[in-house]
Amino acid sequence: MKNILSIFLVLVVSHFATAQEADGASSSKKIFPFGVIEEFYSQAIGEQRVLNIYLPDGYHPDSSATYPVVYVLDGSAHEDFPHIAGLVQFLNMYDLMPKSIVVGIANVNRYRDFTFPSKVKEDIEINPANGGAEKFLHFLENEVQPLVAKNYRINQHKTIIGQSLGGLLATEILMKSRTCLTTYHR
Repeated sequence: MKNILSIFLVLVVSHFATAQEADGASSSKKIFPFGVIEEFYSQAIGEQRVLNIYLPDGYHPDSSATYPVVYVLDGSAHEDFPHIAGLVQFLNMYDLMPKSIVVGIANVNRYRDFTFPSKVKEDIEINPANGGAEKFLHFLENEVQPLVAKNYRINQHKTIIGQSLGGLLATEILMKSRTCLTTYHR
């Protein structure tokens, strides 16, 4: 009976020691930083907006180095931002692309923000919130880009990436030579 009690005590003590090690191990975990989150209220759109920003390896705010900017429509953390920022990071490792700042513009309502008004009945039925692209472009030109220029070391090179409706908006910007994103890499 004494041996059983001894074995029981050893098991209990080892269980608590293991539990404390596991708790201690979890507190030693560190966050894996991949970017900066900027949140602000947009006067142009009238709502809170989020920018996810990836800064390239070696970026330092006090450096004289400047960087091109890649603006990503559909730029939420659960959308295209991590993919595009990861590709930029990968291409930078092999000097296949200039080190760049990636600005992901998180969506609130892409069907509203990436479309211009339509009078086509089917368009309105499919997307009754359509038509906010002009406000979104104002937001991009007068709020997003100035915020990025003020807070990060950028140069004059800009790129915009969008897919689906975001691609439609990016094409609209290119075709109409909007001032917000008309410079690009050649």
